[in-house]
Amino acid sequence: QQIEYILENEEIKPLCDVYLSYDEKPGIQAISNTAEDLPPVAGEHSTIGRDSEYNRHGTLSLLAGIDLVTGEVIGSIEERHRSREFVDFLKKLDAHYNPEPPFPSRFRTTKV
Repeated sequence: QQIEYILENEEIKPLCDVYLSYDEKPGIQAISNTAEDLPPVAGEHSTIGRDSEYNRHGTLSLLAGIDLVTGEVIGSIEERHRSREFVDFLKKLDAHYNPEPPFPSRFRTTKV
């Protein structure tokens, strides 16, 4: 009932203009194949053939936010996982939503 009331009452203003859901995934292994994939063979293999060997290239961290209104995803892949990278990600969001300096937006973060 409360949700219906909020949707019907046009005088209620949103708390902010942008609603983002943020998450991070540190420690993603960056790997590459050592050989090209083999095409499927009719009657023998219905899918591509792939060698089980791979090259390791360290780890990466994924920082991503999804705009809950538009569905747009804004992400960043970093080589390290520190607060500096998070601050840089917030600056990237600020520049995305406010392309003209100074950046007047205020972010409220909630870790889920």
